[in-house]
Amino acid sequence: MPVYLCVRCLEQEELEHIENYNLFLTAIVITKNRVTMNRQEIKLIDLGLPSGTLWADRNLGANAPEKFGDYYRFGETTPFTENSPEYIYDDINESIAGSDRDAATVNLDKNYRMPSVDQIKEILKECKWKWTKYNDVNGKKVTGPNGNSIFFPASGYRLYCGGKLVIDEYYGSFWSASTYSNYFGRALYFNSYSWHYCNRSRNEGLPVRPVSMKDRQITENMTEFNEGWWNCFCSFANELANVSSSASMVIRAVLDGAGVTKKEIDDIIKSQHLDKRVVEELKEYRAKQE
Repeated sequence: MPVYLCVRCLEQEELEHIENYNLFLTAIVITKNRVTMNRQEIKLIDLGLPSGTLWADRNLGANAPEKFGDYYRFGETTPFTENSPEYIYDDINESIAGSDRDAATVNLDKNYRMPSVDQIKEILKECKWKWTKYNDVNGKKVTGPNGNSIFFPASGYRLYCGGKLVIDEYYGSFWSASTYSNYFGRALYFNSYSWHYCNRSRNEGLPVRPVSMKDRQITENMTEFNEGWWNCFCSFANELANVSSSASMVIRAVLDGAGVTKKEIDDIIKSQHLDKRVVEELKEYRAKQE
């Protein structure tokens, strides 16, 4: 299972007090509602949808919400470019969501996937759509029932023949995980005055907008993930406690970034063999949560 990391930023004066900077760089925080991808951070936005679906704030491969990101042919998990080989049509008779053909799942992790047609229908029905500019890029601002919003840039597409990028400032589209036939996949399409789902040729290159589930559902499915994080933390903290006087500051930064709970701390103190100094830090951190 891939691991995605982010590091809590310290002030310059804090960094100057860290004796072993290389060791500090391993002070990683695995978070439950975001994932870093090639140094690009995807945030999951809760739009208040009935299904509990969370929509990513940007396209797969984009380094900002208004950027177009990578383009994919349906069922492929590597970006489609002008140098890509010829597309192979094969039988796909069901949704590819969460499978090894899902670009979001393969490039992020199993909690992320391409949206289903039902999820696209839901965002079309439940949200308000407005044509606007975001950082000088045309697109649709999509506002959910709870007032939160995301932005879909007018990203165009890549031609099936040769992969040339066609940018039209007045429309955009992205794949769903659902097929229509051996030659067509379902996609969301929008322009300045309309928005709907449609069928697109599977060998065209379209962006992918990942979706996931609500935090409480993610947490239920991430027991293995959280245990893995705690194992990494305990090994790191034990080593740090023995080599650096800055251990307390770094440990607190890691715990803050991860959003650990009091129950987790209690369980870890009971189940893990920890350096005495680490135990003291955990107990002190827990006490501040009272």
